[in-house]
Amino acid sequence: MSAADVETVRAAIRALTPSLFARMAGYSGVLAPTAPILPPPIADIAEDLEAYGVLNGLSLRNTRLGNMLPCCALTLPCPDTDLPVGLMIMRPTGDDAAVLRVGAAIERLFQG
Repeated sequence: MSAADVETVRAAIRALTPSLFARMAGYSGVLAPTAPILPPPIADIAEDLEAYGVLNGLSLRNTRLGNMLPCCALTLPCPDTDLPVGLMIMRPTGDDAAVLRVGAAIERLFQG
């Protein structure tokens, strides 16, 4: 990306942030799967850089949102499954303590 492209994206994020935070207000957090797909076997992508790039981008799609937007997030492993899945909790930047409180409450629910 060029410097102009980066600044265009940053300006769009700055413009979007107030409405995003207003939409999140009143909720404990945005909950989403940490990754929208299960990780593929390495053998399926080891020799195919294009497939790796596509699957890597898809795997990081949900967490990348929190990285690009001014948010904080936490991911919890989901118990009672043989699959490597997690639950992401995201809130506006600076709400780290709230994310940790919500995460602790969800962990208690997971435990039973």
